[in-house]
Amino acid sequence: MPGQRDPFSKYGRLAKPLPPAIGKTFIVYPAGSTLATDIQNMFPLDEDGIVRAFADTTGDGFTAAIGQCVSNRGDKIYVMPGSYTLSDGVTLNKHDVTIEGVGNPGQCVLTCSTVDSFTVTYDGVTFRGLKLVAAATLSNIVLTGADNVLIENCLFYSAVGGSGTYFIEAKTTTNTYVTIKNNRFVSWLTVAAGAVTQTGHILGSGTPAAYGWVIEDNFFSAGRASNANAGAVTDGIIFGNALDNGNMVRNNMFAEVAGATFTAGIDTATSVTASGVLMCGNNFYLATPANAIVPGSCASFANNIADGTV
Repeated sequence: MPGQRDPFSKYGRLAKPLPPAIGKTFIVYPAGSTLATDIQNMFPLDEDGIVRAFADTTGDGFTAAIGQCVSNRGDKIYVMPGSYTLSDGVTLNKHDVTIEGVGNPGQCVLTCSTVDSFTVTYDGVTFRGLKLVAAATLSNIVLTGADNVLIENCLFYSAVGGSGTYFIEAKTTTNTYVTIKNNRFVSWLTVAAGAVTQTGHILGSGTPAAYGWVIEDNFFSAGRASNANAGAVTDGIIFGNALDNGNMVRNNMFAEVAGATFTAGIDTATSVTASGVLMCGNNFYLATPANAIVPGSCASFANNIADGTV
């Protein structure tokens, strides 16, 4: 749009003029931010009198922004740099909504508190450019009957590990055509955590069967070398007991550090549908190469590499 101001230029994003809007744009920023006045001035009420910028304390700002979105309009929620504790949790109940961080992914830190951070119940949702930190027994993103979901260019960390913790979890109902690409997953256990087991980075399950998943170009780490986290054991990707044909895991890197190991890089042993997952071009940098893939009857393999050096 000629002469349209780029409100994010000082954060290093959107260097070119913004294109004509299809959907509406909303902003979430940390409550108490020193930029609050600037943000409110840059994003006044729109032509329909709708609030566009929301301060967030517990996830309430995200919920308010989603409440203003309209399904299938292509609305975007930009997350300003800062730290957010999503103690109330956020439900994505509008189709075709994007949540995107401004700046580098590490600048927008969204942490679980007492409930899962995001529960996605509608289709076409995108997460991009965020740092999501998991807590014990909780997940960052939970998919429940959501199709055509895209998760890309995000950082996932577990500040403290715990049984039942997943970064991304698909459960209870069919979740199809999910794409997870170009993310970094790290079980970053603290020294105090000791020998703690994180259950998995990604759990793809649900009833009935899921299909059309693509997990590609991601980095999975079982731990971090600078932490005394001996005994920290994780599974990278777990495909549960409800798979159908047409799922692909390709071109991912799985790495361990001394004392932090994967029980399995990719686990399909509990899946029940034949030929449900094709795994190709993955690289496993594991102390025990046999742990790279724990196959079930549903898996096919091609051109994967397992290295026994840590």
